[in-house]
Amino acid sequence: MSFSCVVLCGGKSVRMGRNKAFIKINGTFIVDIVIGELEKISKNIVLVVDKKEKYAQISKYESVKIVEDEHREFGPVEGMRIGLKAAKQNNVFVCACDMPLIRAECIEELYTHTDEETDCVIPAVSGKVHTLHGFYKKRTVEMFEFMVENGKRRIKYLLDRVKTKLVKRFECDIYESVANINDKNDIDKIKERGVVYE
Repeated sequence: MSFSCVVLCGGKSVRMGRNKAFIKINGTFIVDIVIGELEKISKNIVLVVDKKEKYAQISKYESVKIVEDEHREFGPVEGMRIGLKAAKQNNVFVCACDMPLIRAECIEELYTHTDEETDCVIPAVSGKVHTLHGFYKKRTVEMFEFMVENGKRRIKYLLDRVKTKLVKRFECDIYESVANINDKNDIDKIKERGVVYE
């Protein structure tokens, strides 16, 4: 099992009002929790950020390379374009930095659904396609380049034009792994799962 990981940290966090990567859970920043989980399964992790200086502490991780967005107005599409370019492996797991319950075992299970022909492997659970918790072939960077050049800001544009596999059944607790934080209500929901925020 060999794949790269890309963590997107360049979001504006408008609804939360602060950088979600540096919200603490039990004294640990979310971004550190995510990286720690990814390090269990990958030696090549790319962190895509708006400004490198905000993430100076991440330099302590030998497996992590930090790169900057070039066109922030394109959101995740730009982050994925930059991240895929920097990734070393053909298979690349992409996630957001605000997933405090992300699970290595769920990523590994999702990876078992990848093959050479399929471009994207994405969980589709709880009535939602979780594009920021999925595998993308490195070759899809060409489509992301096209999207940025032509003003296409939705990842669905890519999924509709390449070979995509939606995975609906998991042995692991995929509902925890894909849970992310957009606002204070999401924090409350994750509190109910036994996670204490500081």
